[in-house]
This record gives sequence, C-alpha cells and structure tokens, in this order.
Amino acid sequence: MTQILQTLLEYTWSRRFPRYLNQTALDQLKELEAGSLDCLRQGLSSSQLEALEKYQDACRYQQELEQEAMFLAALSVARELP
Repeated sequence: MTQILQTLLEYTWSRRFPRYLNQTALDQLKELEAGSLDCLRQGLSSSQLEALEKYQDACRYQQELEQEAMFLAALSVARELP
C-alpha cells in the first residue's frame, strides 16, 4: 500500500469509521469477550496461555489484513462510480 493510501486508511479509521460503528453493540461484545477470556485464562497452564496469546496475535493480524482489503475494495468501487 502506498503512503497516500496508508494515510487515507488511517484517516478513514479515525474519522469516518466511528460514524458507522454500532458502539453499543461493540461495547457489549467487548464485555462478553473480556469475561470469557478471563474465565479461559484461569484454567490454562503457562504454555497454554502462551499459545492463546499467539492465537490472539494471529487473529488481530488477520483482522487488520481483512480491514485493509475491505478499505481498498471500497475505494476501488468508489473510483468506478460516475
């Protein structure tokens, strides 16, 4: 991704994206996730906790890749509009 596209992506995520996000639903989901993760962590050994952390890192990276692809796809559609 070029620097200009990276800048546009960062602007979009910080300024435009929040307008379209259902913050209430997101907050509820984060609470559920945090509670579930706390319960899970209590029952795991140190090696299992390490594996969980690696898994979470991979999931975050996958999400970043998907968000970038979604942004680029939307941008390409916008360019095609008259």
